[in-house]
Amino acid sequence: MMPLVSGSVTPGFEPLADAFAEGFADRPTMGAALSIRIGGETVVDLWGGIADERDGRAWTGDTPSVVFSCTKGLLSILSARLVQEGRLAYDAPVSRYWPEFAAAGKADVTVGEALSHRAGLSATRADLTEDDIVDWARMAEVLAAQEPLWSPGTGYAYHAITHGWLNGE
Repeated sequence: MMPLVSGSVTPGFEPLADAFAEGFADRPTMGAALSIRIGGETVVDLWGGIADERDGRAWTGDTPSVVFSCTKGLLSILSARLVQEGRLAYDAPVSRYWPEFAAAGKADVTVGEALSHRAGLSATRADLTEDDIVDWARMAEVLAAQEPLWSPGTGYAYHAITHGWLNGE
């Protein structure tokens, strides 16, 4: 049985609503919401499924949710736009755009490797303070100077903590 999906879509977005509803297939305990605004207008506002498996409470339009990694997708889209404009190349070394990055054996790490979590920089080797991690320049300096945790391009590990700085620089 498909969970009830509630909400609304602006005409033309019905296929997205159908895809959202299909996402619940064979996931009886899943809950989710999707809201899309274009030009300040809400064109999609959908929710459905279960908010809490423990008590079976349904997901509602105001169910709070934790959002992880939302800026990684945005930064990746912005990087893709730079590639499209010819201002960035996936196969170029990161050091072409960020010269300090070439330190510690990273001279050949490509933009594509950095963006696809294959740069060997999924975490820092340095012990960091809260002051460090909220200081963009400090974090860029740490990552530029750091030797990779593995030979870049030979493995993969989600760069959950470092992706923003690597992409931003």
